[in-house]
Amino acid sequence: MLPIHAIRQELAAALRRSRRIVLTAPTGSGKSTQIPQMLLDLGSLDSGKAVVLQPRRLATRLLAKRVAEERGTLLGDEVGYQIRLESVCGPRTRIHFETEGILLRQMLSQPGLPDVAAILFDEFHERHVYGDVTLAQALRLQQTARPDLLLIVMSATLDTRHLLSYLDALRHTPAAKGALLLPLHGELPPAEQDAAVAQYGQPKIIVATNVAETSLTIQGIRLVIDSGLARVARFDPWRGINTLHIERISRASADQRAGRAGRTAPGRAVRLWTEREHAERALHDLPEIKRVDPAEILLTLKALGVDAVAKFPWLEPPEPRALERALLLLRDLGALDAAGAPTPLGRRMLSFPLHPRYSRMLLDAARRGAVRPVALAAAIAQGRPILIRKVDKATLERRNDLLGTPPSDLFLLLRAWRYAHQHHYNLERCRHLGIHAAAARQVGPLWNQFLQIAQAQKLPIETSPPDDDEIAKCVLAGFSDQVARRLDRGTLRCQLVHGRRGELARESVVHDAELLVANEINEIGRGDGETHVLLTQATAIRAEWLRELYPDDFAGRIAVEWDAAAKRVIARREMVFRDLPLETHPLEAPPPEEAALLLARAVLDGQCVLKHWNHAVDQWIARVNLLAAACPDWGLPAYGPAERELLIQQLCHGAASCKEIRDRPVLPTVKSLLSPAQIAVVEQHMPERVTLSNGRSLKAQYADAAEPYISARIQELFDVHTLPALAGGRLPLVIHILAPSHRPVQITKDLPNFWSDHYPRIKQELRRKYPKHEWR
Repeated sequence: MLPIHAIRQELAAALRRSRRIVLTAPTGSGKSTQIPQMLLDLGSLDSGKAVVLQPRRLATRLLAKRVAEERGTLLGDEVGYQIRLESVCGPRTRIHFETEGILLRQMLSQPGLPDVAAILFDEFHERHVYGDVTLAQALRLQQTARPDLLLIVMSATLDTRHLLSYLDALRHTPAAKGALLLPLHGELPPAEQDAAVAQYGQPKIIVATNVAETSLTIQGIRLVIDSGLARVARFDPWRGINTLHIERISRASADQRAGRAGRTAPGRAVRLWTEREHAERALHDLPEIKRVDPAEILLTLKALGVDAVAKFPWLEPPEPRALERALLLLRDLGALDAAGAPTPLGRRMLSFPLHPRYSRMLLDAARRGAVRPVALAAAIAQGRPILIRKVDKATLERRNDLLGTPPSDLFLLLRAWRYAHQHHYNLERCRHLGIHAAAARQVGPLWNQFLQIAQAQKLPIETSPPDDDEIAKCVLAGFSDQVARRLDRGTLRCQLVHGRRGELARESVVHDAELLVANEINEIGRGDGETHVLLTQATAIRAEWLRELYPDDFAGRIAVEWDAAAKRVIARREMVFRDLPLETHPLEAPPPEEAALLLARAVLDGQCVLKHWNHAVDQWIARVNLLAAACPDWGLPAYGPAERELLIQQLCHGAASCKEIRDRPVLPTVKSLLSPAQIAVVEQHMPERVTLSNGRSLKAQYADAAEPYISARIQELFDVHTLPALAGGRLPLVIHILAPSHRPVQITKDLPNFWSDHYPRIKQELRRKYPKHEWR
């Protein structure tokens, strides 16, 4: 009897109290195979079936087979399974094993899940995006139309504190011993999968991918050798799609793998890394929702009626920037309208278990009779590069002679793959043309998967090859957000939609194209800290194709910009695709308001000089600002950064170049911020010159955030005992008292104190130096 049977009565009691349960149990305890059977035997499935969600196709199929054998039924009768492109179940199926994306798609056609009594989320610690989103949507359903729906989340290594808070569920943690590594991979034919888990009368060694972290038990496994690596799905910004990267696993995944040794007998695990490296690894894997492009799941949620995706009850939400990028992509693909609602095209794209880019490409290919080459192009684009980038001149010449130079890097890849396929991926023949034989070999199975998906969606598969232009249009349909225009003929610089710039790869075959679409945009860091944006897998396109596919994405506009070399504002009339200019015509004069704005910024940046913005202007601004600060109740305006920019714009109005504004008078415009009455107040209370009691008139000096001051030689201050105050007496005046040499000997606001305490000493010192001057 498996350890999980010990909680049968506890589970029955929990089912009577709650419709949400979190169950943690060690690997090998039997939760994946026994909990669904317990629900059936306890009568919890009288109103429908139990759907057991699994993260992997292999585990889905083998678990269903195991449970069917244990219950003594044929697979597809009481117990069945459904994975992509394969369903073994019937109307009598009560325990239904599925991969995670299947149920979410069922929610699109049957929002209330009328035939489902329970949903079991197995191996939830892996945190795949479809598992997270299906759980959130199931909770919404349970809180509204289906309060009877039973939800059970199961795992061996899951950190349940956050999940319990999220679910507000009951927690059950039975004890068990042992676990097993599953040395298999999901691409094996079913017969070979069965052979790997079958019992033999002799030891066996099984090599596996991270399918070893699933729920299957293989009899007799006693040793797990763990490389510590896994293929992890992440968004690839180069290709604009999700792809697989080989990465180090987390400590939780390592524990999960170690648990596979000794599920049916004592065992041990060997990790091929040090304890120090283990301590440096992440405690848990980053949830998939944080790693992958959410475009596909975002489209699914929109189709389910989730308008405000940011308010969706995520267990952990995707990054806001990733959501914004996905929303923009779906609009570019025509899957969402301007309001963010799914279009008919978007709903049709959802029926494909593919990234929206490839769904869009295949749908376009169906009406152009190009499904086979487009499916092949999609398969090539998702794998490793099949052409070796850096080859010698002789290899390149042989490649060009045999494969030609088509108007698309992608077409060249299609020809290269066909060559490799025709020669059975022979290493020497492939190397002769600089083809990566192993990468080319991996394309075939993926191409077949794409074709199977197309057939399952009843897309017509053509029997004769389509025109190259039709294939190129399909590529454009899937990557319209990566359309680029060459900026000039002398370089490979390009401008892309959405305000980006890059450079076409030198090895590209589309150097003569003015317009192109890039399947990959590579951001390469350089030694100087800058990022070099490289466009690869490019296809030449024509403007009329854009009008054919995206007629609503064209607009006319006036573009105005600053020409730093000519030191002037220039303008042109443009026809743009989204924000990418396709046609430009220069204008004689830019719009006055926009020209003034750009000229003003050039002045502020120091690129243009206003000859008459001088000391007098700065003094006036300081006088006004000091008076406004000292007397806020007087209601005077101040010259802040915004006011200065506005005044400079006013000075630049009607001009388009630095030359036109250089000699314009400045002070009258600057003073225009104040009324005549306010100007009079400034002249009275913050005067340009100050008259002392002995009749002398001295020029005052002003600066923002500093006290105003005057300067005078000692002889000019005889008979002066007090200093005048400014701003109605609120702002004291500072005096710099100078020696005959005009060097300051005292800075003070208190003149009487100077005469009584400091002057006698200073007089003795200076009289010896300057005996001809008057000293009193």
